[in-house]
Amino acid sequence: MLRKHDYKAELSNFKVNNICGAISLNPIDLVSLKETYPAIASYERELFPVMKFKYDTKIYTIHHTGKIFSTGFKTIEQMNNSFEKLISIVQPFSNNL
Repeated sequence: MLRKHDYKAELSNFKVNNICGAISLNPIDLVSLKETYPAIASYERELFPVMKFKYDTKIYTIHHTGKIFSTGFKTIEQMNNSFEKLISIVQPFSNNL
């Protein structure tokens, strides 16, 4: 945008600070997931229809549709490893519709 207005803009010392990740699974039974992991799962569907799941030093938002989001990753490898661990926990609560 700066270049459109005849300003010289350059990137220097570029560094990634935050990577956001998202995955899609089959629909998830959030009530059962919360009952199984009450210490790390927060779900009050009357207040907010998304589960907050604190795992692997990250907070994930898990929707009943199977969409899962998280931020704060420094590398793609860190994000992939973290989501793989989470999938192994969440998959048993996923409905195969």
